[in-house]
Amino acid sequence: MSWTFGLLVSALALFVSTALMVALFSRLLLAPISNLLAHFAPATRAQLWLLWSSLPFFFGLMIVVLALSPSFFHPLGLSLDHCQTHTHHLHLCLYHTPLFVGIGEKICFAVILLWGLWLFSRFAWHTYQTQRYINTLYALSGKKGEGYHIIPAPQAFALTIGWLQSRIFLSQTLVDLLSSAELATVLNHERQHQQQHDGLRLLWVSVLSYFHCPMLRRIILKQFSLSIEQACDEAAAQQNGDRLQVAETIVKVSRLIRQPPLNSPYALSVASSSIRLRVQGLLSPCLPTYPKLGSQLMSLIAITLLLNLIAGNWWHHSAETLLLLLLG
Repeated sequence: MSWTFGLLVSALALFVSTALMVALFSRLLLAPISNLLAHFAPATRAQLWLLWSSLPFFFGLMIVVLALSPSFFHPLGLSLDHCQTHTHHLHLCLYHTPLFVGIGEKICFAVILLWGLWLFSRFAWHTYQTQRYINTLYALSGKKGEGYHIIPAPQAFALTIGWLQSRIFLSQTLVDLLSSAELATVLNHERQHQQQHDGLRLLWVSVLSYFHCPMLRRIILKQFSLSIEQACDEAAAQQNGDRLQVAETIVKVSRLIRQPPLNSPYALSVASSSIRLRVQGLLSPCLPTYPKLGSQLMSLIAITLLLNLIAGNWWHHSAETLLLLLLG
């Protein structure tokens, strides 16, 4: 078996085993962490749910980088060639033959590869569908408001769709049924989705949460979706200064929009689900907001990675020991 394939199998086995362990701990910590996140404002809570969804992927990638770091630093004279000190088990580096890959490892690799291809195909399909929806809405749009498009449709709807450059679409029917104050509230809500790139963030969570167990993934997606909707509700309430009016508008619009016009998981709308929880949130006191908490935690993880590069040989040897147990 070729050196390249052996190294790929080793790195992939290390990545998957680390991601699975992090996913297991995430499942065990679900209750206390959920209770903790409930004490934050929706905008902060959305950042933390996004970060949590990414943990198995990032920790798996981080461990692989740490394990391979001696291979990168040895040519620079910053690390010793650890593999020369042990010839009794497999190697995980860029210079020595990693291991002999047997039929069992080949089957595991094939399964993981098929899972990755399936995941990529879902992403590609959703990308195609979303772009097709946007093109259809553009073709149907009759006139344009200030930062939004109006669709001459008999069905009431309001949605924001797109990832890098999201667009707001409202039906003429909904515009006619709302007062000027209610229409302003709907637009403020949808513009907040646009400004926060919620479509792109939802895509991120949808893809990376596949590394969690299915039950936890459903909870993460549900809680993240609720958090971004509540964050947009709060932003709309801050702009018009009347939380009760925003709550009343949400209830009214949810009754007008019986069914979303698009069957896309990335089409965001003021009339999404969890109306009761969102109204309760608007009628409750504001929770503390920490707008930079998510980025600060990500910076802490990055600093931790850089500091652990100093102990690269220890991580390298530990990873090889773990792979010896997994692959033999």
